[in-house]
Amino acid sequence: CFGLTGCEALALMLLTPPSIEADEIRWATKRPGSSGIGIERLTIKQNDLPAQGVKMIADTLKKKNKFSRLKFLDMSTCNLGVPGSEFLSLALMQNKCLEELVLSGPRNYVGVAGSCVLASALLENFSLKRLWLDKNNIAFEGVTAIMETLQNNQTLEFIDLSQNMLGDRAGGVIDFTLTTLAGEGRLGSIKRLN
Repeated sequence: CFGLTGCEALALMLLTPPSIEADEIRWATKRPGSSGIGIERLTIKQNDLPAQGVKMIADTLKKKNKFSRLKFLDMSTCNLGVPGSEFLSLALMQNKCLEELVLSGPRNYVGVAGSCVLASALLENFSLKRLWLDKNNIAFEGVTAIMETLQNNQTLEFIDLSQNMLGDRAGGVIDFTLTTLAGEGRLGSIKRLN
């Protein structure tokens, strides 16, 4: 695997701060002449990704021949915002292998709008098992959308919503959802500590 040309066995790729550039994202996602390098874990955390960089990664997740083995993606503290959440949501609707997605804040700014878009993507994604959305300024409306998704998505086992703006109303929605899922015998784990 020297030089990674034609390498099909790479299991982990870390792209670390201070900031990765578009050329590095392009290299990691669009290797010319390759059907993908078989990465199982990709960590890009703590980078100020431009919207185009998030789009490149999301577009790659949609393709069957690229990152077809990717099971873990960490994009925590990458300045995603709502546009990045939208790009990732579109990718989640088509991706069939990603099992864990880390979008932890504090600089991801997913917010209510981003969490609602992600929730709608989870209605069509049945591979994701663990989702980390802590520290993202998600409030009642976003939590409600995510909890409604859990009624239909039976593969999601864990969601971290800690350190968001949950409040009592959102806590009530989470408690109701957990009670309903427990009654159906499919209780997952939702971390909601404030």
